Amino acid sequence: MGLEYASFLAALGVEVTLIDQRPLILDFVDREIVDALAYHLRELRTVFRLGEKVSRVGIDPQRDRVFAELESGKKILADGWCTPLAGKPMATSSASKPPDLRPIRVAK
Repeated sequence: MGLEYASFLAALGVEVTLIDQRPLILDFVDREIVDALAYHLRELRTVFRLGEKVSRVGIDPQRDRVFAELESGKKILADGWCTPLAGKPMATSSASKPPDLRPIRVAK
């Protein structure tokens, strides 16, 4: 479900970072098709963090932004956070204090 939401939001002009613990997106689909999809999403400023696992999600009160800490030690800051779960799209993260859900600002 995450790739679908990433595609929708990127098409609306939202800067998207897709984090997936699998090393490849859509590993069951022909690579040529997946490569073309990834190319177009990157043109829409989508960043792929493949082979990464989120270890913690929280709020950085000094910057008024949410963050995701990855097991690799990387930290990603964002204006919003979405964790689509199978059958439960747009579920909030399991951070100790879930991010304040606000409308998504879309570039015009």
